[in-house]
Parts: sequence; C-alpha cells; structure tokens
Amino acid sequence: MKTTKFVLSVFSVYAVLQITQDMNVANSWILTESVQMMLSFLVALIVLALLNKIENLNKNRK
Repeated sequence: MKTTKFVLSVFSVYAVLQITQDMNVANSWILTESVQMMLSFLVALIVLALLNKIENLNKNRK
C-alpha cells in the first residue's frame, strides 16, 4: 500500500502541475511557482489522507 500511496501522490502532483501550467499570478513567476508548489503540496496531502482513510476502513472490515 505504501508504493500505491507514493505513486498516486506523484500522479496527483503531476496533474496539478499540468492544470496550473498556464496560470499567471500578478505577472510574477515567483508568485506563480509558489502557488503551484502550495497547491501541489495540498493535493498530495489530501490524496494521502484519503488513501489512509480507505486503508483504515479496509483494515476494520477484516
């Protein structure tokens, strides 16, 4: 399950970077990169939290 979490986190961060690729915040590359980094971090945390929740539900069923 650890490998699955890692792979899904990487895919979700890649998807965020692709979606926000053409984003421009206040015509500043540093702000744009900072926002992309924060969004990627947030999405990775959400994906990991959801996967942990699913893993705990599966353990409780057994």
